[in-house]
Amino acid sequence: MAGEKRNKQILAIALAVLSAGALVLGGCGSKDDGKDTEKATQTTVATVGSMDGLSNGAFAIEHKENGKNIYYLPYSGYATFDKSQAATAANASRVLWFQDDFKAIPTLYEGDRLVYRYNTSFDEDFTFERYLDLGYTVGVANLSPRETGHYELGVSAKDNSGNINPVSDMTQIESLAGQTVTFETLGGSEIRSANVTSSGTIRGLKKGKRYKAEIYTGTEVNDFTFTADSHAMCSYQVYTSKDYQYQSSKIIEVSIPSFFNSGYYSIDGSGLFRYVKGNSYDDNTDFSILNIAPGAQGTESLANEQSALDNESPLEDTDTKTEIIQVPDDSNYLITVNYDNAISSEYLTDEDSNSIPVEQIAAPSATLSNYEMSANFTNVTNSNSLTLNADKLAAGSYTLKIYGLKGRSYNYSVQDLKQSDAQ
Repeated sequence: MAGEKRNKQILAIALAVLSAGALVLGGCGSKDDGKDTEKATQTTVATVGSMDGLSNGAFAIEHKENGKNIYYLPYSGYATFDKSQAATAANASRVLWFQDDFKAIPTLYEGDRLVYRYNTSFDEDFTFERYLDLGYTVGVANLSPRETGHYELGVSAKDNSGNINPVSDMTQIESLAGQTVTFETLGGSEIRSANVTSSGTIRGLKKGKRYKAEIYTGTEVNDFTFTADSHAMCSYQVYTSKDYQYQSSKIIEVSIPSFFNSGYYSIDGSGLFRYVKGNSYDDNTDFSILNIAPGAQGTESLANEQSALDNESPLEDTDTKTEIIQVPDDSNYLITVNYDNAISSEYLTDEDSNSIPVEQIAAPSATLSNYEMSANFTNVTNSNSLTLNADKLAAGSYTLKIYGLKGRSYNYSVQDLKQSDAQ
């Protein structure tokens, strides 16, 4: 009935562990988009002024602005997989590529609604696919390890495998089409498991920096130079829900499961949207905290996957560091991060080689998180330290992330305040 909310009150969340299943991510807000063939040039969020403007089969984020509803469309860039296929299970080999078009991903805040328009009978299963941000890298994914630890890639003409970002300078290796090549070094460092992600991308690179590479065909070396210009995201978790409500004569609202954490999601391959569990986000917001469905099985292997991604050794990353903290007992803790002022020279010049005064370099920041919580540290004025008073912290494993170090050395300490008071 028009305008009547008929809440199905059905929530069937199926958590799919990382596997070899086929997945999907579309490009313009509908269920039936195919693989991109044109260069991605969109750099702003696509907006529709009213629900009447939504195309049949479109998902959108309904946001109220100045008393009126506007609709933001999900977006995805190039992909290593066929985006016309339906999502069934998460698979780290499926990677999305972004450059400036990362700005085209819309944000869904609490209070916004995820809506869907369809003019005939529709499938009541809605599949959420979550993506993990791998950061900037050179435009290649799905490098495969050999028994010896070297990494290789089969190269095809105009790389129709999708493993090369078609708008990056990695397309240079198409000159080696028809061969399986070995990626041996990048920036003078060997490419080995310690600096290759589960998605076969090379991690820990600096955005926009150029790296000399040695790529072998057989025993012959080919010299290239590549730019870390590709923002990579990989499939991370998949859930299926039947929870929706009729909202008007034209659209339904698809409910966001209550256990979802802030992150990047697609629904039924419509493209990415950024979900923020709150009203704002910044550079320190952790979009990778694992979702755990109530009573779900298989979360341990997903947690292990996240842990592996967090702890891979980068080729170079002097700005962000990750530590795993083990808390032995339920208690109140004071966690302190101390850092020095020795900023690396690479951060003291801008892209035009102009000097940046040290006093303009912001102090570091830090977060502590696990699968159930996330907290920000406080910067202690004039002390070169960050602190977190964590009251009633449960025993378990926590991820400490320190941002903006810019080459500065650091150490951290964990003090059990209850034990200190008892002494």
